[in-house]
Amino acid sequence: MFYTASIVALAALSLCTVYRDRAYAAYASLKFLVNGRRMLIEAAEKHKDAPFSMLIPGNRLHVVSSKEHWNDLNSTSINHLSSHAWSKQHFQPKHTFGYEWADRRDVDGMPVVRAVRTMTNQFPELKQKFIGIMSEELDQAFKANILSNGSSKIPLWDTVKHFGSRINMLMMFGEDVANNPVTVDRGLKYIDETTLVGEAAKNLPTWLIPLAVWLIRGNNENQKHILDTIASETQKYYDALASTPENAHRKPKSILEALVQNLPEEKYGGRIRFDMNTTFISSTTATPIMATQLLEDICTHPEYLPALREEVKGVLDDPSANMTNLPLLESFLVESIRTHCFLATVIHRVALRSYTFSDGYTVPAGEIVEFYQHKVMSDNSIYRDAKKFDPERFKGTGKTSCDMGMEWPFWGNSKLACPGRFHVTSVAKLIAVYFIMNYDAHFERTDNLSFQFRDVNVPNPAAKLILKRRESVGLNSA
Repeated sequence: MFYTASIVALAALSLCTVYRDRAYAAYASLKFLVNGRRMLIEAAEKHKDAPFSMLIPGNRLHVVSSKEHWNDLNSTSINHLSSHAWSKQHFQPKHTFGYEWADRRDVDGMPVVRAVRTMTNQFPELKQKFIGIMSEELDQAFKANILSNGSSKIPLWDTVKHFGSRINMLMMFGEDVANNPVTVDRGLKYIDETTLVGEAAKNLPTWLIPLAVWLIRGNNENQKHILDTIASETQKYYDALASTPENAHRKPKSILEALVQNLPEEKYGGRIRFDMNTTFISSTTATPIMATQLLEDICTHPEYLPALREEVKGVLDDPSANMTNLPLLESFLVESIRTHCFLATVIHRVALRSYTFSDGYTVPAGEIVEFYQHKVMSDNSIYRDAKKFDPERFKGTGKTSCDMGMEWPFWGNSKLACPGRFHVTSVAKLIAVYFIMNYDAHFERTDNLSFQFRDVNVPNPAAKLILKRRESVGLNSA
């Protein structure tokens, strides 16, 4: 809260220092920072299927939502509408990471994609380790928040974010890193600080940014720790590869090890550290957000718990259990993603040169264009009674949470689909199964379970979940 107040105060000060013709732009940017999701909803209602634009921190955002616009985005080269340029503007790496990115990505991203896919395919082997992390952390949270009647009142978001981040670290870096409490703690702080520094860099005049960074990060110990960890782990894998070349053919135990196997020459070490840092920042909170929102929906629809428990019976005990063969839970997750729609927009691009859509709408060079998925997800012509949460809406339809396409744009388009979507959804369902089978749960209060920041809808850290351990024998299987 202190960090946020500091940024807002500094941003307000900047209004007094910018030139008069920039005052409105600064005000509009700050307004989007606080109320962007509502602004997008109101603008979309006004413009229907037509494109529109608004000022956002550091740039102008153009928003499209029709099938024709989707097809245009899907068929346009990323050398014209660039995801890399958007990432550079969004992350502000010069200030957040301490090093600048090139204006264009000049290396192949497929080694990272292959590494992610390799580890995703190992989900059955990793599942018991993920369950072990959940068991350990939920036991700790339960004991730390115990009530006089034997139940416990846990802060759901903080709890899921913490063990979800450990699961992500295990996937990315291996067990040693995931089981190091100092690294986990510093990693979470680094992510929070990076988010705030990025927003400060987009909202403040250049001369104020160093002060904001210092207020947020102090001596920057959290970032240094994570970057040092990535560097040392990368070197460890290269050393192991040099001493035992046959390691290049063994099954990797982390995305980092798989990436080293994909790029075995040590000259790529710097590139790997860059990619792992960016992936860590961009991926760590996705699974906890999705899992927490799924738990919110399950706990506020308790009438479905008997059927869910029957369906997921045995999943936690069976290492080979398929997380895709759970039709009711899958339907819950798809509907949860649709209704929460925590990312209002997808397919984030910057026009490297002026771009004109097939309907004549033009995005000037250097400005951002995004696809407004919230409109699609809440469209009554696509989803009947779209504002209603229906846990069985997708049961038996064949639709899955990992689908792709204009009517399910959550994971991007075919050019740059999220390679981690199968892992993220499998872990989100596994987290839900663990809660379902081990606890009876309800919220202390069901209002304000989410809050909005910029254009995102995320779990409210203040929400408390009341847990009671289930007393039946063999909780994991019955």
